[in-house]
Parts: sequence; C-alpha cells; structure tokens
Amino acid sequence: VFSTENKQIKCYPCATHSMTFGVAPSDVQYVVDHDVPKMVDELVQRIISNKDMHPAEVMLHTARTFMKRQKVKNEETEMENLKRKITELRAELDVVKTRLNETTTPKQEEETFVYKASEQHDITVSWDSHHTQAQVERAMEFPKFQNWLKTLLQESKDKNVDFSAIHAQSIDMFGPHNLGFFKFKADLKRDGKQIPGIVFMRGAAVAVLVILVTPDGKLWTIVCNQPRPAFGLLSMEEIPAGMIDNNGTFAGTVAKELAEETGIVIKQDDKRLVDLVGQLYTGDVLKTFSGLAPSPGGCDEVIRYYLYHQSVTYDELKQFQDKVTGCKSENETIRLSVKSFDPSVPESVCCNLDMKWLTAVLLFQLWRQKHPNVVGTN
Repeated sequence: VFSTENKQIKCYPCATHSMTFGVAPSDVQYVVDHDVPKMVDELVQRIISNKDMHPAEVMLHTARTFMKRQKVKNEETEMENLKRKITELRAELDVVKTRLNETTTPKQEEETFVYKASEQHDITVSWDSHHTQAQVERAMEFPKFQNWLKTLLQESKDKNVDFSAIHAQSIDMFGPHNLGFFKFKADLKRDGKQIPGIVFMRGAAVAVLVILVTPDGKLWTIVCNQPRPAFGLLSMEEIPAGMIDNNGTFAGTVAKELAEETGIVIKQDDKRLVDLVGQLYTGDVLKTFSGLAPSPGGCDEVIRYYLYHQSVTYDELKQFQDKVTGCKSENETIRLSVKSFDPSVPESVCCNLDMKWLTAVLLFQLWRQKHPNVVGTN
C-alpha cells in the first residue's frame, strides 16, 4: 500500500509480516513509477534468507538498494538517449552546413567558347571536364557533325526553334583521323519550352545483303557471327555492315566491308552491287537523309542498304562456311555462316535479332518485284 500523503510505504511481503516505513516523497514516486513487483519479490526472498535480521531492516535496505539500482539504470538510459540525440543533431548540423556552403560558395564557371555555326548563327559550346576545348573543336570539324549541324540549322529556322548551345559529353576517336562516336546535348527550345536534345552521333553506315546463286538456281546468303557486347552477346548473326569513314562513299564502304568481312573483293562500280535504297527512294527524300534511320530518338545513324549477288559453284560456296575473317587493325574476329535463302520466308535465315537483316530482305523483295529475273530462278 503506497501513501504519498503520509510519506509511508506499507508492505505485506508475506502472511506473517507487515511493515510501515517512511521514505522521501521522491522515493515514493519513484517506486510507484517503476517495477514494484520486482522489488517486492526481491524483498520476500531477502526476508526469507535473512531470518536473523528484523524484517523491517531487510525491507528498508532492499527498497533502498532496488531504487538506487533502478535510478542508475534510468540514468544510463537517459544518457544513451542524450548521446543519440546529440548524434542526430550533429548530422542535421552537417546537412545545414552543406546547404549553406552550396549557396554561399561561388560555383566554378564552366568553360565555354562561341562557335560560328553559320554567318547568322552562333552557338555556345561547353564540355565535360575530362575533355579539352581542342578535342571538342576537332570533333566538330568532322563531316558527320557538320552534316548534322547543317540540317538542324535549317530545321530550326523553318520551324522557329531556338538552337543556342551544345554541351559535349563524350568523344571516341577511331584512330587519330576518324571520329567514331560523339555524344552531346543540344539546347533547343520552341516557344520557351525545352526540346529533348541528347544526341549519340555515329554517322552514316552501310549494310549489304549477299546472295549467292548456285548452278541449280538456289539462293544462299552469308551472315557474320561476331561479338556484340553492347547487346550482351559474344556471338550474334548479322549481315555485313560498317560505318563510313570521313571521306568514304557508300559504295566504296560496301566494297571495303565485303573484303574485310567475307573475303569477296569487288570494285565499288561492280554491276552486281545494287543500291537498294537509291533504287527504291526517289525525289528529294535522299537529299537530306542518305539512308534509313534505325533509332532517330537518340542517334543520328542512317544506314544505306545494298544487295550484292554472285553466281558460285557448290565448291566455292563451301569455302565460305566457318571462314574466319575481320579487320585485324580493328580487332575484329568474324566467323561466316552460309544459309539457304528464301526471300519469301525471311525467318528461314536465323538472323532474327538483326534489324538490318529484316530491312534488307524487305528492300530486296520490293526491288525484285521490278527486276524479277536478275537474281536466281526461284
């Protein structure tokens, strides 16, 4: 029984004992607030084990010991809570300091230069720190960038788009004289609203569908198996293809890629080489874009598709199977496969992952409708 008014605690620890003793009001409140059953249980055990002591003495000693012990535990808990709170406050202070530094420390000015895109149009050019101004200026001199720039300047003028700046992000050179890939962001606005302007520039390329005709009129094709880490594959079937160098021509690049990837050597004006895109697209379509765009949402690449057809014997055909080719200076390793080709069933050749293959087959079908007797008899 606890009585804060009389400053007394009256306990009945067992059937034969009862005791009333006075304690300070703070002690009474402490006992009330904490785990009294534990204290009483300890008290009973001590009375039983200390039969020579008066129960009142045991009771008073036990109560005081218990309360002191609980106070120490409580102080330790409060100290841990205080330490945790201090740690949290320090973390919050660090965040505040960081924000203050961001707002008060002047940012380093970004390096830029003004590029004269045309007589009437200047653009501001900036770049990531891992490149230099000289590297960016060099990349912008190559034909693939100049062709893109000329087209965009005309488009922005015709469609009232503000083209004000370029930020260069990544430049990959293929040797000292050939720009491979150029990634940058163009600052474009129409009516004050931003237009997505991320560009992965790789320029124009060619792809060639090779059709070999055996004496019995059957059609065969050659595909290249090579690693494509960008696609997650270390062996992927594709038709021969390649990027156009700075001063290369479409037909000249086809002849070069055929020699490197298949071993077939031809001249660029060979009559067996057919420009499928040039044959099927007429008018002004090819004046601006010289090929078909596989991914215009983020890449400037256009592909010009060709057909190369040749009559071969079966012995000559067998020489292409498992032939290892590729440009050694570019670390290419290509293994050829020969497959039966039915133009009416494109999936009969297992190049189903290669978009170039399906596009070339479709263009070949359209071209063959106009030239039914040029390639093969079936």
